[in-house]
Amino acid sequence: MEALVHCAKHQNRIVDDVLQLGKLSMNLISIRKTPFDPLFEIKTCVQRTSANVKISGRSGWVSGDPIRYSQILLNLLSNAIRFARNVQVVFHTASSILTTSVIDNGIGMDIDELSALMHSLERASPRTYVEYGGSGLGLFISKTLVEAHGGKLSIESRKHKGTTVTFTISVEELTKAIQPVPLSRPPTSIHVLIVEDNLINQQVLTRQLQLAGFQTTVANHGAECLEILDSSFNIILMDVEMPVMDGIQAAVEIRRREGDGKHIPIIAVTGNARIEQIERGQTFNTFN
Repeated sequence: MEALVHCAKHQNRIVDDVLQLGKLSMNLISIRKTPFDPLFEIKTCVQRTSANVKISGRSGWVSGDPIRYSQILLNLLSNAIRFARNVQVVFHTASSILTTSVIDNGIGMDIDELSALMHSLERASPRTYVEYGGSGLGLFISKTLVEAHGGKLSIESRKHKGTTVTFTISVEELTKAIQPVPLSRPPTSIHVLIVEDNLINQQVLTRQLQLAGFQTTVANHGAECLEILDSSFNIILMDVEMPVMDGIQAAVEIRRREGDGKHIPIIAVTGNARIEQIERGQTFNTFN
């Protein structure tokens, strides 16, 4: 089972890298500036790696793109952890430049390997890939994202000593920390009908909504939704593809029963995002 999970994660990383590379090549990735705390983002990235990483440095709040910053850092951390046991992240902000270094004590690289590493489809050496894996795209993607921020990515490495990858991004230093606005919980009187045939999706939606303060009821398909739907529900989350009766058929029947009266909001929750699938839903004009 562990081998299957490892293989699945490996394939998922490759797919993610290829998709990111495609977006970059078509200029589909934009930089969106928003206030964020670099230390918080670094801690979050470290937690996601489940590795023992030392963090040092200081920075106030800045305005930049925390999503892209975290994406760059995660790529570099993943590489470092793959090659070393001891990893450190050092960061600081000065003159509107956020500088972050990922330092490891791993196998390191010689000059030839270091030169080859900066190309998108080359790895440090064929032996390195065999021993440590990886898609070979992560560093190239990180470098491209860094340059999109107006920054630079540099690498220092010594064979059998370790590697330091440093990147800079342009940010706006903020004089005050941004205090998050607490989200108000909805009144518990809001009752959501979840229409979904997948058990895992049912559990995830139910848990998320209940944690947010909503009441929930689950129907396994459109026909069951029609059987239990009454005036106690305030909104419907409707899957589209389901057995017995699909979401569009159920939504059409709900609108027929409502006539010209008050309509309950129906929100489609689906992976059907192809143009013809969207047009089919719009044709019936039922999801609103």
